[in-house]
Amino acid sequence: MGTTSSSLLALTVLAISCTSCSAPDDLAVGDDLLLGCNTLSPATVTASAHDGNTPSRAFDGNLGTRWAASGSGQWIQADLGRDKNICGLGVAWYLGSSRRYNFRIAISDDGISFRELRSGWTSGATSGYEIYDFGSTRGRYVRVTVLGNSVDLLASISEIIVAGGARVDSGTATSDAGSGGTDAGGGGFDAASGGTDSGSGTRDAGTRGADAGSTSGETIYVTRTWECNRHYDNLTVVANIPRGSGIVNQQAVKLLPGCSGRLNVRITQNADDCVRVSGATGPLVVTGTCTCLGWNDGAHQDGVQAMGGSNITFRDFTVDCPDSSGGGGFYVDHQDTPFPYPENIVCENCNLHHGAFAAQIGQARSSGVRNSIMHKGRWGECIRVRSEAEGAINTGNTCLD
Repeated sequence: MGTTSSSLLALTVLAISCTSCSAPDDLAVGDDLLLGCNTLSPATVTASAHDGNTPSRAFDGNLGTRWAASGSGQWIQADLGRDKNICGLGVAWYLGSSRRYNFRIAISDDGISFRELRSGWTSGATSGYEIYDFGSTRGRYVRVTVLGNSVDLLASISEIIVAGGARVDSGTATSDAGSGGTDAGGGGFDAASGGTDSGSGTRDAGTRGADAGSTSGETIYVTRTWECNRHYDNLTVVANIPRGSGIVNQQAVKLLPGCSGRLNVRITQNADDCVRVSGATGPLVVTGTCTCLGWNDGAHQDGVQAMGGSNITFRDFTVDCPDSSGGGGFYVDHQDTPFPYPENIVCENCNLHHGAFAAQIGQARSSGVRNSIMHKGRWGECIRVRSEAEGAINTGNTCLD
């Protein structure tokens, strides 16, 4: 490994406190490269510069925000507060599916001398997370340096997750011996049916449900449909779903009978639906984000499609699918499926942007949208309530052009 010095970069360091940075307590990546590692929350985040998109935005748990700075050699750095075991990084590159970034990842014990762990080009295939596995190494400071991209010299990262603590083997976690602290999370992750290495630094986590564990704060990464069929206290699902692989009518997350509790989903998808409600009867609260990439002109992509189920609240949920031609950002409609008739399925405090309708309510009871921001689609309406809807909810909403 090479050694570089921060003195090579004659740049002004912009530091922020990371008390507002968001990171789950534990990290499991299914059968991915970072199996058994935990998410480490930085004490502070610094950057060489920014253009108004501050460094904290790369650690806020939101793929819709980003850090950005122009010029070759710009960097962003996480200070973990003390020396810790580091497994690797998950990095979501801004516009990562349409450009490739030239980058370097290095760690340091003192913030002065850095050891380079990874360098090269991103895949250019995804705006979701790319995973960089370090095996097991120690350090306090983690720095990502960007040397430009295939389009220009912009350095921009939507989200970074630092993974660390002791690896887990067969579900047994051990403590990080450094500084008397404990970084290991609550137990292992029983990987479901595995996938294949995508060749771009990420691994297909396969379809999974009951094997995903139930530790509060756990995070899993998936690249194919993930199915919820049990109770979770506070599970985060980070999904990056490509189109293809012989899969028809694909969803990022499916809510099946037995699914209840609380989920946080962060979905970047190039398939059909971000979330499909297929029989879950709750009670269930779902928060998070859905970003549709649009796999062809006029693609039919829904943010949430609830075909059957009850007692489910989507809260503080953002849907960004402006190019979709059909369905809706929040679409509740039984469509004569074998699932229980949709009832009490609500989106509250949501932000819905969809090419057809922000929301559409069809065959359903006591379902709809409240206290949310909705954007008009191509039909000139924010929400369409069809005649077959019973007791549809449409209160306290703001409709924007």
